[in-house]
Amino acid sequence: MIFPASIDGGSMVSASILLIENDRVDEMALTKAVAENSLPYQITVARSVAEARQILATRSFDIILTDYSLADGTSFDLMKEFAGQVVIFITGSGNEEIAAQALHLGAEGYLIKDPQRNYLKLLPYRVATALQQARMTQELRESEAQLHDLFDGTNDLIQSIAPDGRILFANRAWRETLGYFEEEVVTLSISDIVHIDSLERCSTLLQQLAAGGDARLVETFFQAKNGQIIAVEGNVAMHFKDGKAVACRGIFRDISTRKQTESRLLLAKENAEYISTELTAYIEAVGKLALVSVTDRSGRILQANPKFCEVSGYSEAELI
Repeated sequence: MIFPASIDGGSMVSASILLIENDRVDEMALTKAVAENSLPYQITVARSVAEARQILATRSFDIILTDYSLADGTSFDLMKEFAGQVVIFITGSGNEEIAAQALHLGAEGYLIKDPQRNYLKLLPYRVATALQQARMTQELRESEAQLHDLFDGTNDLIQSIAPDGRILFANRAWRETLGYFEEEVVTLSISDIVHIDSLERCSTLLQQLAAGGDARLVETFFQAKNGQIIAVEGNVAMHFKDGKAVACRGIFRDISTRKQTESRLLLAKENAEYISTELTAYIEAVGKLALVSVTDRSGRILQANPKFCEVSGYSEAELI
C-alpha cells in the first residue's frame, strides 16, 4: 500500500499515536502499512476501554485513533479521557451517524472502514489535517488568552454586544463594576445593564451603528446588578464581517465621581448666585431705609444719602 507524500506535498508529519482497536486484523493492517511506508508514527495500541483509560492516565498523544466498538464498551465511554486530545474516530461502513456524533462530541475527524482497507490511504491526510487544526486551535486559544489578560488588566469597562443587544463579552473591570459573575454575562442584554432612562437612546444608537454608522463618543448610564446607577463615557464602534454587523465593541470609563463633583460644583454656583442676588437686594433695601452720611475727622459732612437729606430737611449741598 502506497501512501501519498503529505497533505501539503512535503515530508510526512511525525506523530505519537494511540490506536484503540478491538479488531486484531485491522490493528495489524494499520501497523503493517505504517511500517511498510516508513511513516514517522510512534504507535501505542490499546484493545479495550479499560486498557485505553489506563494508558491515558499516564501520558498524552499527538493523535488518538479509536474504533467505536470495543471489547468492554464503546469509545464514547472514553470521552472524559479524550478531553484536550486530538481524536480521529474509525468506524465501520454504514455507521456514518456514529461518525457525525463523534464530531459533535469534539473529534477532529473520522475514517470509515472499507473491506479493502482503502481508508488507510487517507490516514496521513487525516493525521496531518488533525494536527494542523489542533495547532491552529491552540494558537487561537493562546491569542485569545493573551487578549483576555490584556482586557482584564485595564480599569476601563470593555464590552462586546451583538446587534440584537445580547452581551457577548465583558472584561473584569466591567464585571466588577456592574456586579456580575463571568458566567452571568452571556445571559444579559443591554436592557439589563443600561438604565431605563438611557435605554431607548442606546438601542437607537446600536441600530444606527449596525446600519453602517460611524463610531461614536457616548455618555450614558449603566445600572449595576444591585440597582446602583453608574455614569459612563466611552467610544463605541460596530465590527463587521463579510459586510454583516457582528458585534458592537465599547470601551467605557466610570465617570460617576466626576459627575457627582460636577453636580456639587453646579449646586454651589447656583447657591452662590442666589446668595449674591439676595445680598444685593438686601443692600439696596438697607440703602433706601438707612440714614447715611460721611464726615471728616472734624465732623464736617462730606456726603449724605437721600434718606438723610429727607429726614434732616436739608439738601446735600446745604449739609456739606
